[in-house]
Amino acid sequence: MLFPQVMKHAGNDPAFRMHGWTFALVLLFVWPLPFTGLAGTNAPIPYSVRIWQTDVGLPQNSVHAIAQTRDGYLWVGTREGLARFDGVRFTVVDEAAAP
Repeated sequence: MLFPQVMKHAGNDPAFRMHGWTFALVLLFVWPLPFTGLAGTNAPIPYSVRIWQTDVGLPQNSVHAIAQTRDGYLWVGTREGLARFDGVRFTVVDEAAAP
């Protein structure tokens, strides 16, 4: 028998019933605690957001097309022109000088 001392008290002994309630309360309040600590690990990762507009070299604030070339540059198309972004600054493509 696995727990003979428990089986011995399994009758109508009031002490056993009190221990049973204590065990149930401990399970109810203490058992979920390890799982509540895990809930915080699923929090979203904070991302950094930066907005580039005309004040940093973009030809216009409304971007209509974006593409990335194999060399890593981002090409941004607006109604006012095309710009190349290298990760730091925009270089506006001059239509007259462009091949």
